[in-house]
Parts: sequence; structure tokens; C-alpha cells
Amino acid sequence: MIIQFSLYGFLKNLRFFEAFLFLFLREKGLSFTDIGFLFAFKEILVNLVNVPSGAIADLYGRKKSLIFALFSYVVSFLFFSYAQTLPLLYVAFFLYGIGESFRAGTHKAMIFDYLTRENRIKDKTLVYGQTRAWSQRGSALSVLIGAAIVYGGAEYKNIFLYSTIPYFLDMINIALYPAYLDKKNETGSSLQEVFLHLKKVALKCWHSNALRDLLLKSTLYEGQYRAVKDYLQILVAMMAASLPFFMELESERKTAIFIALIYFVLYILSSYASKYSHKFLAFFQTEDRAIAMIMGTTAALLLVSALGVALTLPWISIVAFVVIFNLQNLMRPIMTARYDDLAKSEEQATVLSIESQANSVGIFLFAPMIGYLADHFSLAYSFSLCATVLLLYLYLGRPRVNHPLSK
Repeated sequence: MIIQFSLYGFLKNLRFFEAFLFLFLREKGLSFTDIGFLFAFKEILVNLVNVPSGAIADLYGRKKSLIFALFSYVVSFLFFSYAQTLPLLYVAFFLYGIGESFRAGTHKAMIFDYLTRENRIKDKTLVYGQTRAWSQRGSALSVLIGAAIVYGGAEYKNIFLYSTIPYFLDMINIALYPAYLDKKNETGSSLQEVFLHLKKVALKCWHSNALRDLLLKSTLYEGQYRAVKDYLQILVAMMAASLPFFMELESERKTAIFIALIYFVLYILSSYASKYSHKFLAFFQTEDRAIAMIMGTTAALLLVSALGVALTLPWISIVAFVVIFNLQNLMRPIMTARYDDLAKSEEQATVLSIESQANSVGIFLFAPMIGYLADHFSLAYSFSLCATVLLLYLYLGRPRVNHPLSK
């Protein structure tokens, strides 16, 4: 099963367009503010649908939920490929958001159910880190394939069509999961039961200090990270334009070469960060200490990245972003394992969906502001904003709970 879990993440991350999405949208003539609102729109949708989708997955079947999510992604890829207007791009982001909503938290809950059944739950950080490492390897291969497609002369829009192939294969992989991982309510659940289940878990998240603190950290950290991470594509394009290499190549092909090199290294390093996150956690002994260290270091690196932009030295910003990507891949297994500690098996997909919803709130708040600052001032202001938010939380938001590993 761990092989199948890893295959799911590997195939899911074969999004050949991902390292070119911002460049694709900019090619369409969109401003950074337009792009920020597109991402904010997607997150509003995810915010509305995420928690009910987690409850539906818990009650009606996780396999069905994941297959539906993958199918929604496929349809969104088709809209991205053929969209010629901003409204059609909103449709593409709408379908993409539906896929995100029905996927979020569901597969992690299946992994934890399997480990519980096999009496290996103590290995949850190790196993989830390993499966996430395969996801990053998928991303590394994905950027090479995407860059090869662009270098071969295809337009950015064609990359979306190629991305449908691994998603169809992933549907087959999920369909072959054993029935017990479906974890559905066999008594037949009504819509009322879905919302009662949702209300129960949401109230637990609200009344639990530990869950509340974890959700706030996730909102601030994941929200700003996911809102700003794709600006790496812009930084790479800036560096490609400024370097005296491959001068005979057109801009898109030259950018594709540098994106392939940088993102490939980034994703390979990230796979190791995920794989060894359990050792990182053991070194700091508590989740609170590990998370605080990651948030503080990320804030410092965002300031370094802002300095690189201000000095017109994009390579400095790129190096800082590569490290930030790796820190995020240390953070995810640590936080996900802690959610498992605090939630019952039948609540896990819902709790993780609530966490994803909290992340969506963060993206909804950050993405338009980051885009506006990038359009009207500079990317340096955008990166500084994210760093300031993290530093303010670390200074003002004193953790109220501390969970030793032995608990």
C-alpha cells in the first residue's frame, strides 16, 4: 500500500504546467493583480466547499471523493488549454478549486487509517514524509517534461493537455485501493448527517487550544507561502533575460531551460526534506519548536529575497526561494502528523479539510495584496509583506500549548 500511496502523489504531481502557470497567465496579458484575484477566487471556492467535501469523503467514501477530484482537475486542464478570455480562466480555476476541495486531507486520512490497521501509527511522520518525497520526485520529473514540451516549440497552453494523462492513470491507481480505505458510513448517510458531522468536528477545532493554534499557524504560514511561491517563475524569467547564455534562443525556450534546471534541483532537494522531516522533528523534540524555527527562518529568507529584487540580483532571491520550498516540505509532515494526534480516525479527513480551508483563507487574504504590491511597487514589497506577517506572529502569538513527542 505504501507503494500505491507514493504512486498517487507521484502521478498527482505530474502537472507539467505548474512551473509555467504564472508565465502562462502573464502571456495572456494578465497583471499580477488579475492573477492574484484569480487565485483568490479559487481559494474562496475551496473555502466554501472544502469542509463539506471532507465530511462527504468521511461519510460516503474516500476513494470516490479522490476519483471525482482527479476528474475535476482533468476538465479544468482542458479549460486552461482552450481559454481565450478571462471569464473562461475563471471557469478553469473554478474546476481546479473543486478538485482541490475534494482532494484535500482525504488521502492523508487514508494513509493514517492504513497505518492504524497495520499497528504502525507511530511511524506516521516517517511514512507520510516518504510518500510526500515521491510527490516531490513527481514534481521534479514534471518540470523536466514541461520544459521539454516548451523547448520543443509547443505553446504553454499545450502543457495542460499532456497533464491529463497521468491524472487518468491516477484514477486507476485509486480505484485499485482496498475497500476498507474507503472508510464510508455503511448505514447510509443523509445530507443532515454530513452537516452534523461537520458541525461536531468544527466545534472540536474551535474549542481545542491545540487545534486552534495549529490552524492559525497553518493559515499564516501556508497562506503566504502558497500565495507567493509561484513568483519564483517570474524571478527565473528575470534571471534568464539578464544572463548572457543561450542568446540565440527565443525568450520562452531560454526561460524553459533555466526553469527546468532550477525547479528540478528544487524538487529533488524537497523530496529529501520530506523524507527526513522526522529527523528534523526529533532534533527539535517538540512540534512547537520545529514549527517556530521554520516560520522564523522563512521570514528571514523572504527578506533576503526582497533584498535580491531591490538590488536587481534575482539569483539571490531564487536561492532564498529554493530554501523556503525545502522548509515548507519539512513543515508539512510535522503539521500533518500533529493533526492526526489530535483527531479521531473518523474525523481526520474533515479536520484536514478544515486545515486546508484555513490555508485558503490565508491565500485569499495574501494573493491580491501581493499582486497589487508587485504591480504598483515591486516584488520586494510583496516578499517583505509576507516576512512581516510571520515575524509579527512569532513576536505576538505566543504558543499556548507545547506537545512533546512522548505525548
